This record gives sequence, C-alpha cells and structure tokens, in this order.
Amino acid sequence: KDVTDSYPRYQEDVRMLSLYGLFLNGIGDGTAAEEVLAKAHTLAPNKQLLTYDLIRSKLLQQKFKEGYVLGKETYDLGINCNNAQKWFLISAAYAGSYKEARDYATSKGQIVELDPDVIAGLVATNQKTQAVELLQEAKIKNPENTQQIDAYIKQLLAPVK
Repeated sequence: KDVTDSYPRYQEDVRMLSLYGLFLNGIGDGTAAEEVLAKAHTLAPNKQLLTYDLIRSKLLQQKFKEGYVLGKETYDLGINCNNAQKWFLISAAYAGSYKEARDYATSKGQIVELDPDVIAGLVATNQKTQAVELLQEAKIKNPENTQQIDAYIKQLLAPVK
C-alpha cells in the first residue's frame, strides 16, 4: 500500500509532506520517509531543506550512491548555502566519495569548513584519515583550538577496546 494513501487531502501540500517525511526519518523509517519526501520533492524540486531530508532517508536505507547523487544535485542548485555543502559532503562520505566531493567543492571556489556532522559521517564510515585531515586544517585556521582538536584527534586514533 502506498504510504501517501493515508493522507489524501495533503498529497499536494509540500509542507505537510515534508513534516510527515521528517517524522518518518526521525523514527528511523527511511523507506516510508523516502516515499513521502520523493513526492514532495517532485512537487518542489528546488526546495533544498526538503531535499536534505530526502538525502537522509536514502542514507538511512543505505542507498549511499543515490544519496550522493542527490546531494551533488542539491549542492549545484545553491553552492553558497552551507547546508548544501554539508549534505553533499555527508552523502559523499557514506558513498565513499568524500575526496572527490571535496575536490569538486573546492573547484567551485568553495572553502570546506570544519563541520561536526561531516566529521561524524567520515568517522561512521571508517574514514578517520580524512576526518583527521579536516581537523588538522581547522587547527591551522584556529590555533586557539589546538588543544581541543589534538584531544579529539587522539580520541579518534585510539585503539577500540
């Protein structure tokens, strides 16, 4: 049964579809969330906030390549939006394409800033080397945070007990 059958009067309401999809993502039902958010995305393909939730639903289902493709498309819609870069890089981390995505962003003249969610994506996908590189760059840019960054790097590199 189509999940959208349960709310016929809201099937054209992007805001309600977005809220429902957000709820479904929140409870971990990426499959139903994707169905609802894909419908909303069809109605409003340029709404970046909605698309981030659709990317999240794809990542929840381990559809990493699909999430990455959508992340790149969304990034290209508005590269000056920090969240677009963030979701592009997170989806890239899960797709195993972080370095490629980072190179793409810098080729567009963008600066890749330290983002805790991107670091978390890299760590979750066992790409600690890239996470450490980002942290080392942050240390150079913000030497006042060296002590905290070094402590975090040490924690990342510590053997798992």
